[in-house]
Amino acid sequence: MADMEFIRRLQVAEGWSERRIAREFGYGRNTVHKLLDRSQPTTAPVYRRSKPVRAPKMDRYREIIDSWLIADQAAPRKQRHTAHRIHDRLVSEYDATDLAESSVRRYVRQRRELVAPKAAPAFLHLEFGPGQVAQVDWGEATVKLAGRQVTVWMFCMRLCHSTKPFVAVYPHGRMECFLEGHIQAFAWFGGIPAEIIYDNLGSAVQRVLSRRGRLLNAAFQAFVAHYLFKPVFANLAAGWEKGLVEGLVGTARRNYLVPVPDVSCLQEVNTHLRHGIDRDADHVVPERDGRSVRELFAEDRQGLIALPPSVFPACTRHSGTSRISAPCVISRCSIPFRPSWSDATSNCAPSAITSISTTGPGWWPATTWARPARPRCWSSTTTWTC
Repeated sequence: MADMEFIRRLQVAEGWSERRIAREFGYGRNTVHKLLDRSQPTTAPVYRRSKPVRAPKMDRYREIIDSWLIADQAAPRKQRHTAHRIHDRLVSEYDATDLAESSVRRYVRQRRELVAPKAAPAFLHLEFGPGQVAQVDWGEATVKLAGRQVTVWMFCMRLCHSTKPFVAVYPHGRMECFLEGHIQAFAWFGGIPAEIIYDNLGSAVQRVLSRRGRLLNAAFQAFVAHYLFKPVFANLAAGWEKGLVEGLVGTARRNYLVPVPDVSCLQEVNTHLRHGIDRDADHVVPERDGRSVRELFAEDRQGLIALPPSVFPACTRHSGTSRISAPCVISRCSIPFRPSWSDATSNCAPSAITSISTTGPGWWPATTWARPARPRCWSSTTTWTC
């Protein structure tokens, strides 16, 4: 292609003739004429054989090679014949010393596609019943919080039948926010889907046991037992198995968080996200007979599981012994304990920590410290409502 451009420039800019170009660069006149033809967009000419390469010495070995390639279909994938191995066997077992390995390679490459054609990837169009399945994923976004640009975590859940989404932002993606995201999503939908599809995120999965087997975190297992939905986990590195929510992460960032929100509290971002979702509820869902998200969501709500009478506590619990004048460090945050040498249990929720002292002098009932966004410290004068 570079030669073609250079030769055309010689003719247009320098006025060289086809004969001079052919003489100076050793090209044939016909080749130069083709390169200079600009009547229609062309690529550089490529040599193509008019007849297939004859390999008469291969004739007596073709059936043998075909039989080996066919037998390979029953052999382990990593222990099948290569072209090099086939040539070695022909030389050692059939004394084919006059047969070139390049001829064997060319024939094996042609025949392998005919003997064992590669199966084309197949995909199924999935349809979900009302209220039956939802998908969950985490994403990241940037907001200006109290004048500082910070990265927040977006919890995304989407009902598969109506494609009705739920999106909320949190300061991190640990267990407290993971559970709180579910609770808010269930309240937003007015019920619980029968199955929820996840990837193998650490908030839910402690260890992958097999293709579908998972060892769940104890807190998430208790959460599932409270709301009685079935967690389903995608195969490893198979994001397309929950493609609806994968697309939701990018859609929410582009449609609802552009320009970057400048807020004083994360609750303002969540309110803005919910207004945007409500605004788009009249969007027509493809392949749903022209019905909108709002119309399909009405069907979804009929199939959702009813919410339980109590709300699961979206917090992690930590217990320890504290001394006077020494703060207790919990999840990289410190809170004060007044009694000396007292046992205390702290419930860490996304918005507050509740600490209860159970033993020791100076026992006091439950005390709550507000959880600040930044820095990671605790005091009774700090207020954080997000």
